[in-house]
Amino acid sequence: MAKSTRFGSVFRYQLLCVLCALLLSSVRAYPQEVAYFGAGVGVFKVFHEDENPHLNGYGLINYRPAIDLFGYGTWSSLAYTDREVYLSGGILQDFYLTESIVITPSFGLGIYLENDGADMGSPLEFRPEVKASYEFVDRSRLGVSFGHVSNAELGEENPGANYISVMYSIPLNIK
Repeated sequence: MAKSTRFGSVFRYQLLCVLCALLLSSVRAYPQEVAYFGAGVGVFKVFHEDENPHLNGYGLINYRPAIDLFGYGTWSSLAYTDREVYLSGGILQDFYLTESIVITPSFGLGIYLENDGADMGSPLEFRPEVKASYEFVDRSRLGVSFGHVSNAELGEENPGANYISVMYSIPLNIK
């Protein structure tokens, strides 16, 4: 029974990724020319399949340098609670749906350190995410992210966890 539930979740997630790829294939991506520093808050373990999931609020800081890596932007991030820390980095791409609405899918990996926090099964965790942001005239952004943290079966257990966060980012090097 648990396998079919897990298969259903994986299938829905893969279907969502395919639909997002099809949607984004019709919009224009721009190179990352502006560096951003962001701060936000979020909730970890949302939409979890446990009967009584323990939701964790967390703080988040993020840095996006104006570095082009084979056509992709880069990011680094620190998410923290009083019981755990997740330091991660990866690649991203901005897709402008309008002049102000930006969709940013990203992928990365990081080190998860627990201290009586959620047991994620391994210190190495992967993180796909999609963010929808509103870009203001001054190029600052307010965004909502949805993502998943998982060890991709590298550990004995792979509980995985979804999260939702809200972040405000300011540009650092406007030209």
